[in-house]
Amino acid sequence: MNKKYLTFGIVGLFAMAMITAGVVSYISNTSTIEMSVENPVQTWINGDEAQISLDLGTVLGGETINFIVNERNNANTNIDRYNLLLVVTSDNTFDGSEIVSVSNNGVPVPISALKYIRANGNYIDFTNIAGENTNVATIMMATDGINLAQFTQSSGSEKANDIAIELNAGLIPGNYVIDACVVYDLVGATCN
Repeated sequence: MNKKYLTFGIVGLFAMAMITAGVVSYISNTSTIEMSVENPVQTWINGDEAQISLDLGTVLGGETINFIVNERNNANTNIDRYNLLLVVTSDNTFDGSEIVSVSNNGVPVPISALKYIRANGNYIDFTNIAGENTNVATIMMATDGINLAQFTQSSGSEKANDIAIELNAGLIPGNYVIDACVVYDLVGATCN
């Protein structure tokens, strides 16, 4: 009789272990979701949605650079953001005298409205960039000519910025690249 109880006990213990293993594997079964998160506001240059950078090659003083930056809010919601950010990279260190005039959609933008954004989010007038000792100018146009402020871009809206930048005739020749993007925070603002 003891062997019978022992056999039932062992079989019962084995059955209990199997049930527990099944329940534990069922409970601990996890799902994995992979997704790609992209910038909700897409920007591109000169009508080519694949072009996010404009390599100007060698630029000479006195030239006017014309390009169009398109923006589209792809989100299903309104987005609070800053104005268009231009990141200009040069072979030379910027001194603030490189730009003579700027216009956006034919409207002149005062030079004092061009702001150089530091990595910490503080900004200064572009004309004061000489002390920064940099060959990468992170520039944004102040909407009111003085301060950088966020605004709301409606869901699905598109905007084209027809930008013309007139360069100083005394500009040191060199290679220049312009990247354009939208940022939501000025700290660490960059297009990379």
